[in-house]
Parts: sequence; structure tokens; C-alpha cells
Amino acid sequence: MKHKVETMALERYGKAFTLVLVIAIVILLVIEIFTHRHGELPIEEMFFFPAVYGFCAFVFIVMMGKLLRQVIMRPENYYQNEEADRDDA
Repeated sequence: MKHKVETMALERYGKAFTLVLVIAIVILLVIEIFTHRHGELPIEEMFFFPAVYGFCAFVFIVMMGKLLRQVIMRPENYYQNEEADRDDA
């Protein structure tokens, strides 16, 4: 019973958090429409540039994390094999 109550509370908080995020996005979109940003480069003055740039940076970080995981990941029993090799010597 306790697990069900916790799940319901988490769903309610998740919906509330999503609502807050959507409201924040709408507010920022309205502000973006009525203001003019003075960027260093012409591309920085593009409509909703910070959001696009942030999303691209997020995707880049996630993809590089996946690649890095492939490069440096060790087998699940990596340290167990090392200990077994030391015990045999």
C-alpha cells in the first residue's frame, strides 16, 4: 500500500514539475518575441538561439558520453579477474 501512495505522489509531483517547465518555456518565448538580444555574432541574434544552442550542446554531451562509455568501459568482472590472476601467482 505504501508503495502505491509513493508512486501516486511522484506522479503528481512529476505533473506539477512538467507544468512549471511548460509555463517557464512559454514565458521565455513571449519575452523572446518582444525583446532584442545584442549578440557578439549575427547568429546569436537568431530567434530562440540560446534554446537551440543549449539543446545541441546537450545532445553533443550525451552522444560523447555514449562514445566514451564504449571506449573506456571494462567488463563486469574486470576486478575479479585481476584478483584471481594475483592469487594464482
